[in-house]
Amino acid sequence: MSWIVIVVGGLVALVALVAVIGLTLRADHQCARTIVIARPPAEVWAVIADPAGYPAWRRDLTRVELLADGGYREHGRHDAIAYTLDEDRPPTATAPGRRVVRIVDAGLPYGGRWSIAVAAEGDATRVAITEDGFIKHPIFRVLSRTVFSVASTQERWLTALARHLGSPATPTPTPPAT
Repeated sequence: MSWIVIVVGGLVALVALVAVIGLTLRADHQCARTIVIARPPAEVWAVIADPAGYPAWRRDLTRVELLADGGYREHGRHDAIAYTLDEDRPPTATAPGRRVVRIVDAGLPYGGRWSIAVAAEGDATRVAITEDGFIKHPIFRVLSRTVFSVASTQERWLTALARHLGSPATPTPTPPAT
């Protein structure tokens, strides 16, 4: 019986230690990933600017609900996340496009925004995502730095976009835009 108390006590102490470490970590973070897709910017932009079409190329979504305010809610297998559109500027022949979406669900353990830049690069298109995010829960902050990467969602999103457009490519880390 005493070994059970020791094991349970040890687990509680470990969780407490991880929480204390998490409290010392910054809640906010910034990361950026880039991919070059062998398609023209207008074609790439058309896919990015159509949230209703996301389930056709993103395996993590079951459906997307368009909201009255111009935002949208992504429904995944286990959750739903609402976004608002803060900026939407398509690329032109002389200027890159920029789309900024922000999570509006305050009840989530994380939040933030994605700034998506779309620019011509020769006959291809460079798509760069900069995430300005935060993680509320201190234990999740530790996990995000030790078990999973805060950039993993960006990498999956960019890889799926390239695959959908028939241009398999690998995202690369990039310095965040200032």
